[in-house]
Amino acid sequence: MTTQLMKETIAEFIGTFILIFIGCLSVILANSTPNINVLVPAFAHGFAVIAIIYTYGHISGAHVNPAVTLALLVGNQVTFAKAIFYMVAQFVASILAVLLIVAILGNNDN
Repeated sequence: MTTQLMKETIAEFIGTFILIFIGCLSVILANSTPNINVLVPAFAHGFAVIAIIYTYGHISGAHVNPAVTLALLVGNQVTFAKAIFYMVAQFVASILAVLLIVAILGNNDN
């Protein structure tokens, strides 16, 4: 793994983590709070994506989604190795973001 690929993979990891953490947390809080409507999660996702693109777009392209990475792989826009590193980082970041949300809010099995 080259230094550049490592930077790109870390950028994908952080971007995906931020998107999943902010997005899922906003949906959970909107569902549990009566005065918050559907616009709050929509704006949370939108602003998170904007921030990620401006912060990491020049480093990795800010895919932050394995489906986007797969589409770019099929379209020959990224190499196979880069796509694998990106997708592993995105899956791991998503899992860790959800685990952090569960650790913060607790597991509420209703």
